[in-house]
Amino acid sequence: MNKKKDKNKPEKKNKPHKNWAFFTGLALQMTIIIGGAIWLGVFLDQKHTSSFPWFTVVLSLIGVTVAITHVIIALKRFLE
Repeated sequence: MNKKKDKNKPEKKNKPHKNWAFFTGLALQMTIIIGGAIWLGVFLDQKHTSSFPWFTVVLSLIGVTVAITHVIIALKRFLE
């Protein structure tokens, strides 16, 4: 099937430097989100001693969930 090009939308040119910068920034943001959540969990576990590191486990799972959600939203915006 032939796809009709929308004349109102300018064609996107492939810019490898822009793609590289976007994905590098996305990886850095994921690292900061997950690392920050784990650091906060360890900090809270040291403050409130318990037999199991509940804060670390829960906050690391929340951090991974937030990071994946952030990646999905960013990729949707990138591909528009």
